[in-house]
Amino acid sequence: MTSYQVKVLKNEKFGENTIILTTSKPAGYRFLAGQFAQLIFPQIKSADLLANWRWFSFASAPSEDSLIFCARTGLSEFKNIFANLKPGDPVEIGQALGKFILPPDNNKELVFLVGGVGIAPVRSMVLESFNLGLKNSITVFYSNRKITEAVFLDELKKISPQNIKVISTLTGEQKVYPHLSGRIDSAMIKNNLKSLDNNWYYVVGSPEFCLRMIENLKALEISE
Repeated sequence: MTSYQVKVLKNEKFGENTIILTTSKPAGYRFLAGQFAQLIFPQIKSADLLANWRWFSFASAPSEDSLIFCARTGLSEFKNIFANLKPGDPVEIGQALGKFILPPDNNKELVFLVGGVGIAPVRSMVLESFNLGLKNSITVFYSNRKITEAVFLDELKKISPQNIKVISTLTGEQKVYPHLSGRIDSAMIKNNLKSLDNNWYYVVGSPEFCLRMIENLKALEISE
């Protein structure tokens, strides 16, 4: 698969356990909001061909001049290098892939059910929708354990025009105004949408989170 060398521009820690990596963007590089690509660290030398790369969704919108990725910290060699990259360090990006993208129909409301760093492709899609002046109403349900883990939340709220609503809920903290408390459930979804019908629903997060969200949608009689 084709890859492109880029340079680290910034590598910032958000809260206790999240890293936001910003790199240069190759000339002519194309992707759609919501897609993903290989993030390759040539610094890892291993006989294991899978050791030096992982799939990452773009947190950046296609209209931005740089590429943005985010990840939770961890103990693996890959996560350790991710957390310690410095401006100027080389990394590589693969071709963009994926069908988790904005729909062609801009008359339907977009509903995102998001857990943790699953917000990365949602940032890309919401920002691109805003930059393109799309008229879809957008509701983002965003779940984190603590407010210090809610990466990109402040940014999304700042760019939100009237047609974009961001609902933050915390599962590990109680009564942190203006955030809701508890997991996203069918009641929370129903109470914060004008209608359950005629919407595009997107689910993104850990496998366990996604399974719970699918069960919530089924409880609301929303078909796949």
